[in-house]
Amino acid sequence: MCKFFKKLFRCLAVLAAIAGACAAAYYAVKKFMDKKEASCEDFVPCECCDCDEIEPEIEEAADAPAEEAAE
Repeated sequence: MCKFFKKLFRCLAVLAAIAGACAAAYYAVKKFMDKKEASCEDFVPCECCDCDEIEPEIEEAADAPAEEAAE
């Protein structure tokens, strides 16, 4: 009977160690991701590469060959 309890407690100890390792990994990843998200909130996007400024140039370039063919 004593061997049974030894085996049972050993299995419970292994399971508790695994659960503790998983909890520590989860906490470390969560802390890292929270810090990463906080740094993204402080990010100010650059307006020099704004798509609204680029689109009219593309449309003008597309219209240019049509105007030459019409003349």
